[in-house]
Amino acid sequence: ELANISDWTGYDCSRRTCPTGTKRTNVGPGQNNAYNSSFEVQNMTCTATSGTFTLSFRSESTDPISFNATKSILKERLEALSTIGQVSISISNQDAAANRFDSVCSASAITPIYVGIKFISELGNLPMLEADDSSLVGSVALWETTTGSKVEFECGGNGICNDLTGFCDCFAGYTSSNADGSYGYRGDCGFWEIPTPGGMYEP
Repeated sequence: ELANISDWTGYDCSRRTCPTGTKRTNVGPGQNNAYNSSFEVQNMTCTATSGTFTLSFRSESTDPISFNATKSILKERLEALSTIGQVSISISNQDAAANRFDSVCSASAITPIYVGIKFISELGNLPMLEADDSSLVGSVALWETTTGSKVEFECGGNGICNDLTGFCDCFAGYTSSNADGSYGYRGDCGFWEIPTPGGMYEP
C-alpha cells in the first residue's frame, strides 16, 4: 500500500498525479537529500479527565479522540484522514498515578505526557495540526519540534509520471523508496537498486 495517494489534475480533472519522494543527490539551496534531511515532527500534550478532542490537518478533522486514547488509536485516527498517509507516534513519560501507561493524555499537568507525531508520507515544512478541545475536560497543546526539510519531487526526480495511471515509470536502476534513503513503498523511484554479486537489489 502506498503511503501517499495520487489525485486527479489537469484542466478537466482527467489526469492523475503521481507519488512524490526525495532525491538521493543534493538539491539546493540547503543541499538536502534523502539522507541528510528530516521528516516533520510535531509534539502534543493533552491534560484531561474526561471527554474527547479532535485534530485537524489541512482542513480535515479526525473522528473524536477519547481522553484515555492510546497511541495506537491516535495513529489510527490521524491516518484515517485523506490528508495524511502515514505517521509514527512516540510517547515520553507516563502518568502512573492515573494508571495511564500508554495514553496520549495525562490526568494532571504535574505529570505531562509528551506525544511525538512524525509525518512519514507528507514531506517538507508542513502546516501545524490544530486541536479542538471544546468537548474535553482539559486542554491540548501542539508545537513543532522538527521542521520537515525533505525536498519533494514527482517520482523522486528519477522517473516519469504516467498521468493516465498515476504510477511512476522509473528510470533504469531506480525503484520505490521510503523518502529516507532506503527501499520503501511510496512508489516514487527514489531508491537506487544496489548492485550485488548476484544481481540487483531485491527488497
